[in-house]
Amino acid sequence: MMESIMGYHTLSIFQRLSEGKENSLNSDFNNYMRNGGKITKEDIKNKKGQVIYREYAYRKNHNTGIRWQVFNMDVGKGFRIYGVMAIITPKVLLNKDYIKVANESDILKMKVAFNDEARKISPILGDFDSYSMSRSDYCVNFNLVELKIPCTSAQKMKLIKMGDIPTHFAERTEYSPVSHRQETDKNSFYLVNDSVVIIDLLVNSVIKMSINGV
Repeated sequence: MMESIMGYHTLSIFQRLSEGKENSLNSDFNNYMRNGGKITKEDIKNKKGQVIYREYAYRKNHNTGIRWQVFNMDVGKGFRIYGVMAIITPKVLLNKDYIKVANESDILKMKVAFNDEARKISPILGDFDSYSMSRSDYCVNFNLVELKIPCTSAQKMKLIKMGDIPTHFAERTEYSPVSHRQETDKNSFYLVNDSVVIIDLLVNSVIKMSINGV
């Protein structure tokens, strides 16, 4: 199987709820956590300090590839939006290895895995087909050997890092205890702003590229 392939990095799907179902869904998540579900809860607030949704995410080492966001949001003029958004990383949900990506051939298996996980938590979450698509973030793998590109993956990453950085983006850095300053990673190229992350990663002979929402 070729490693040079385009697929889905993240899918976001949304379902409207009534006020009563939104309350019940939060209760079901709380019951799931009390009964041993490996999930944490966090209130996400806007700049005014108002809670706009509750995010339920799986704990480290128990990641199923889904984050749940339960909305109870004031949109002005006396109106509120109630609903649930599921942010899915198909590769993680399907237990694919780090190199592979999820594509159209994985959609049916992804739906089954999603439905199985939703049933563990609450019937209100429904099944995959009861949601509408909110956004999809794509990714692509380039295997330089397969594509007969006459340079090493390290050289290609160096070339990518020499490119111009778009307006409103900045390259991500991390503190180095050796140099005592912020540095970039030679094997990755992260461009970030408040809403989008552009990622290039070097994995063996494969360059992995994706654009993700924050």
